[in-house]
Amino acid sequence: MLFGSSAGLYKVISSLSNSTGRYMSSSAGPVESRLNRVLSQKFNPTFLRIYNESHRHNQKIGIETHFRVVIVSHHFNNLSPVQRERLVYKSVEHELQSGVHALSVIARAIDEPLDIHTSPPCQKSLL
Repeated sequence: MLFGSSAGLYKVISSLSNSTGRYMSSSAGPVESRLNRVLSQKFNPTFLRIYNESHRHNQKIGIETHFRVVIVSHHFNNLSPVQRERLVYKSVEHELQSGVHALSVIARAIDEPLDIHTSPPCQKSLL
């Protein structure tokens, strides 16, 4: 979904998440919970959604190795997309060294349109 204005963005965000703009699945495991806590504390996001995509990579149910993060924060104002991603990766460095195999990041400033897309299938799944 592509949202062209910040007003449209916040309308969709409010329908996707709770009143704080943060969303975590009710079945979040310990790694997803840590990612949520670390990113919330570091960036105070207006919107944060973490998707555990491990099941899409031939992993057993309950495994937490592949994640996609969508985060909107004023901390990303005036930063390039690469700088934003580096900040996010740096903030979750411990998790990346402790078993998280893949982390896809969409980081936006609060006045930017948000493109929430689906990750492509795992290459192993195509064989």
